[in-house]
Amino acid sequence: MKFFLAIAFVTIVVAVNAANIPDAHKEKVMQIVAECQKEMDISAETLAKIKAGEPFGADEKTKCFANCFQEKAGILKDGVFQEEAIVAKFSESFGADKTKSIVDACRGEATGKDNCEKAYNLHACFKKNNAY
Repeated sequence: MKFFLAIAFVTIVVAVNAANIPDAHKEKVMQIVAECQKEMDISAETLAKIKAGEPFGADEKTKCFANCFQEKAGILKDGVFQEEAIVAKFSESFGADKTKSIVDACRGEATGKDNCEKAYNLHACFKKNNAY
Protein backbone atom coordinates (compact mmCIF):
# COMPACT_ATOMS: atom_id res chain seq x y z
CA MET A 1 0.00 0.00 0.00
CA LYS A 2 2.95 2.33 0.46
CA PHE A 3 3.30 2.71 -3.32
CA PHE A 4 0.57 5.33 -3.08
CA LEU A 5 3.00 7.78 -1.45
CA ALA A 6 3.93 9.49 -4.66
CA ILE A 7 1.08 8.66 -6.95
CA ALA A 8 -1.56 11.08 -5.75
CA PHE A 9 0.39 14.14 -6.67
CA VAL A 10 1.62 13.05 -10.01
CA THR A 11 -1.16 10.98 -11.45
CA ILE A 12 0.97 9.96 -14.37
CA VAL A 13 4.42 8.64 -15.01
CA VAL A 14 6.14 11.98 -14.53
CA ALA A 15 6.24 10.92 -10.87
CA VAL A 16 8.69 8.17 -11.62
CA ASN A 17 11.40 10.74 -12.23
CA ALA A 18 10.80 12.70 -9.02
CA ALA A 19 13.71 12.59 -6.61
CA ASN A 20 11.66 11.91 -3.48
CA ILE A 21 9.91 8.77 -4.70
CA PRO A 22 11.32 5.63 -3.16
CA ASP A 23 12.56 3.08 -5.69
CA ALA A 24 10.12 0.50 -4.35
CA HIS A 25 7.21 2.72 -5.42
CA LYS A 26 8.57 3.42 -8.89
CA GLU A 27 8.06 -0.20 -9.90
CA LYS A 28 4.40 -0.09 -8.90
CA VAL A 29 3.90 3.22 -10.72
CA MET A 30 5.40 1.73 -13.87
CA GLN A 31 3.18 -1.34 -13.52
CA ILE A 32 0.07 0.84 -13.34
CA VAL A 33 1.24 2.92 -16.29
CA ALA A 34 1.82 -0.20 -18.40
CA GLU A 35 -1.62 -1.57 -17.51
CA CYS A 36 -3.34 1.70 -18.35
CA GLN A 37 -1.34 2.20 -21.54
CA LYS A 38 -2.55 -1.19 -22.74
CA GLU A 39 -6.14 -0.72 -21.55
CA MET A 40 -6.46 2.75 -23.08
CA ASP A 41 -4.39 1.95 -26.20
CA ILE A 42 -2.05 4.89 -25.60
CA SER A 43 0.69 5.16 -28.21
CA ALA A 44 4.34 4.94 -27.25
CA GLU A 45 4.77 8.50 -28.55
CA THR A 46 2.03 9.87 -26.29
CA LEU A 47 3.39 7.94 -23.33
CA ALA A 48 6.87 9.33 -23.98
CA LYS A 49 5.44 12.87 -23.86
CA ILE A 50 3.69 12.08 -20.60
CA LYS A 51 6.91 10.64 -19.15
CA ALA A 52 8.80 13.76 -20.22
CA GLY A 53 6.33 15.89 -18.28
CA GLU A 54 4.81 17.48 -21.35
CA PRO A 55 1.16 18.42 -21.11
CA PHE A 56 -0.92 15.63 -22.51
CA GLY A 57 -3.87 16.25 -24.79
CA ALA A 58 -7.39 16.68 -23.65
CA ASP A 59 -8.75 14.04 -25.99
CA GLU A 60 -10.95 11.31 -24.57
CA LYS A 61 -8.28 8.62 -24.73
CA THR A 62 -5.73 10.54 -22.67
CA LYS A 63 -8.38 11.72 -20.22
CA CYS A 64 -9.32 8.08 -19.69
CA PHE A 65 -5.64 7.18 -19.28
CA ALA A 66 -5.52 9.70 -16.40
CA ASN A 67 -8.64 8.10 -14.92
CA CYS A 68 -7.26 4.58 -15.26
CA PHE A 69 -4.05 5.62 -13.53
CA GLN A 70 -5.77 7.51 -10.72
CA GLU A 71 -8.31 4.76 -10.06
CA LYS A 72 -5.65 2.03 -9.91
CA ALA A 73 -3.45 4.26 -7.74
CA GLY A 74 -6.24 4.99 -5.27
CA ILE A 75 -6.40 8.73 -5.96
CA LEU A 76 -9.95 8.39 -7.21
CA LYS A 77 -12.52 5.72 -6.45
CA ASP A 78 -15.42 5.63 -8.88
CA GLY A 79 -14.59 9.24 -9.75
CA VAL A 80 -14.51 10.42 -6.12
CA PHE A 81 -11.35 12.11 -4.79
CA GLN A 82 -9.96 9.99 -1.93
CA GLU A 83 -8.93 12.89 0.29
CA GLU A 84 -8.50 11.18 3.66
CA ALA A 85 -6.54 8.27 2.24
CA ILE A 86 -4.28 10.65 0.35
CA VAL A 87 -3.50 12.77 3.41
CA ALA A 88 -2.83 9.67 5.50
CA LYS A 89 -0.55 8.04 2.95
CA PHE A 90 1.23 10.95 1.25
CA SER A 91 2.25 13.15 4.12
CA GLU A 92 5.26 10.94 4.81
CA SER A 93 6.71 11.57 1.38
CA PHE A 94 5.66 15.16 0.70
CA GLY A 95 5.20 16.53 4.21
CA ALA A 96 1.89 17.10 5.96
CA ASP A 97 1.65 20.81 5.16
CA LYS A 98 2.26 20.43 1.43
CA THR A 99 -0.03 17.41 1.23
CA LYS A 100 -2.88 19.22 2.97
CA SER A 101 -2.32 22.35 0.90
CA ILE A 102 -2.62 20.45 -2.36
CA VAL A 103 -5.60 18.44 -1.16
CA ASP A 104 -7.31 21.67 -0.09
CA ALA A 105 -6.60 23.32 -3.44
CA CYS A 106 -7.78 20.34 -5.50
CA ARG A 107 -10.62 19.07 -3.32
CA GLY A 108 -13.40 20.22 -5.65
CA GLU A 109 -11.59 19.76 -8.94
CA ALA A 110 -12.56 16.15 -9.67
CA THR A 111 -15.57 17.34 -11.64
CA GLY A 112 -16.79 16.65 -15.13
CA LYS A 113 -19.29 14.81 -17.27
CA ASP A 114 -17.64 11.45 -16.61
CA ASN A 115 -14.82 9.88 -14.61
CA CYS A 116 -12.28 10.48 -17.39
CA GLU A 117 -12.93 14.21 -17.38
CA LYS A 118 -12.86 14.26 -13.58
CA ALA A 119 -9.42 12.62 -13.55
CA TYR A 120 -8.09 14.99 -16.22
CA ASN A 121 -9.32 18.04 -14.29
CA LEU A 122 -7.79 16.71 -11.08
CA HIS A 123 -4.48 16.15 -12.86
CA ALA A 124 -4.60 19.74 -14.13
CA CYS A 125 -5.14 20.97 -10.57
CA PHE A 126 -2.19 18.97 -9.25
CA LYS A 127 0.00 20.41 -11.99
CA LYS A 128 -1.28 23.97 -11.41
CA ASN A 129 -0.52 23.68 -7.70
CA ASN A 130 3.02 22.41 -8.25
CA ALA A 131 2.29 19.01 -6.80
CA TYR A 132 5.17 17.66 -8.87
